[in-house]
Amino acid sequence: MPLHRSRPFACALLHASSDGGDRLLDHLYIVPVHQRRGIGAAVLREILADADEHRMPVRVGALRGSDSNRFCERHGFVQTDEAERDIYSRREPGAATTQHSRDAFRLKSTRAH
Repeated sequence: MPLHRSRPFACALLHASSDGGDRLLDHLYIVPVHQRRGIGAAVLREILADADEHRMPVRVGALRGSDSNRFCERHGFVQTDEAERDIYSRREPGAATTQHSRDAFRLKSTRAH
């Protein structure tokens, strides 16, 4: 878990499906004062790299209207279903992220150094 001044500022909860067919990203939370700095993207890239290595798709659900849906789309997730309050998406192993997502992270990374 990433720490800032000995306090956690990011948390992710990932579950393997019972049949081993995919993974569910149940939560990816970044403390609000640390959001929009590329931290969530970096954490998600680590999760997706591991899933790709094991050829595992990753599923996620996010509240309808949430910025999380665009964030997931930028990282290769495609909407598969929806409910009254949620949008469900899935990313196949090896799916590419958008150029915008990669460029935004590079820009933020260079500013941080």
